Amino acid sequence: MSERERAIEKARKVLTLGVSTTYVGEKEACLQRLITLLRTHDLLLSHLDPRFPRRMDELVLRQKLGLLPEPPDQAAGSGQGATPRSSSSAAGPGRPQVDPETILFLPMTAAERRKWLRGPVFSQGLLRVVRDTSAYPRLLADARALDRSNLGVGLSDQDLMGWLDRVLSRQGSRVDCKPRSSTIFDDLMTYCRAAFTADTRDLRQAAQQRRAQEEARAREHQAQERRRRQDQERQARQQQEEARRAAQAHDWHDVEVEFDDLTEARLYLKVVRRLSNDSNRVASAARDRKYVVRFSGPGRLERRVDQTYARALAELQQAAEQLRLEAAHRRNEAIRQAEAEYEAACARAFQVTVEHY
Repeated sequence: MSERERAIEKARKVLTLGVSTTYVGEKEACLQRLITLLRTHDLLLSHLDPRFPRRMDELVLRQKLGLLPEPPDQAAGSGQGATPRSSSSAAGPGRPQVDPETILFLPMTAAERRKWLRGPVFSQGLLRVVRDTSAYPRLLADARALDRSNLGVGLSDQDLMGWLDRVLSRQGSRVDCKPRSSTIFDDLMTYCRAAFTADTRDLRQAAQQRRAQEEARAREHQAQERRRRQDQERQARQQQEEARRAAQAHDWHDVEVEFDDLTEARLYLKVVRRLSNDSNRVASAARDRKYVVRFSGPGRLERRVDQTYARALAELQQAAEQLRLEAAHRRNEAIRQAEAEYEAACARAFQVTVEHY
């Protein structure tokens, strides 16, 4: 007998032992031993029994050992040689119970998952199987994440749990097995997400409309605030302008300045006309050998006129002094030349007189 044949014979004995025992722990040990033998010697299930499929399938092994109930159609068609099956709803004394955690997360084909979901395990509702497994908090966490996304409507944790329980209270036949999924839990996740999107559509639309209305009210409020600030600023500017005009009117007075010198009076008149915007309010006249300049305006105009006049008068007086110095220099030079010419003329006249003597 070859090593491969000895491995097949040993695997058949392990399978027989696993089917006959009523203890789940022994069945699990037999399952692991079978998987090791089959993979080590590259065996298929059909090597153990021609009625088994020509492949290595852990799910089928679990079903044959009684660790999982067979799908309904297989259970109904099992003959005398079929291996025992068990389920959570039809397990007898000493028979192993179905492990919901294993069923939910065991890799299966879409057809196998569909048979399970339409079978007796899930016929009384998904929640009955999922409630006490790790799948329930994971589904709840996924629903909470969806509710916090742009698909959310702001449900409380209590409302989310109530919604999830209502969705999972439906029968497994409601779940559509997607080809891209690999476990029943994957199908449940997709199913719950689709249900959340559909169940919250009206609430989401209402929330969007409410947010749109709130945004519109906020924009209108901002526009009103902007108009109110503009009105306040305009009123403040008007008040400032009125206050300025009132101050000017209160400070407005007539100014009259007398001069003994006509030139100084003319200079003062030029300064007033240059600084005053209203030439009609500026006038000059002669009175009692005095020269008078009159104008009207605010006090600051009079101060500016006085300051500008004093500065211009000083500058002009300095320029006039320079002109006088230059004229005196030219006069002295002319006198010196005239005296030199006079002395020269006298000397020549004396020479001529001597020559004619």
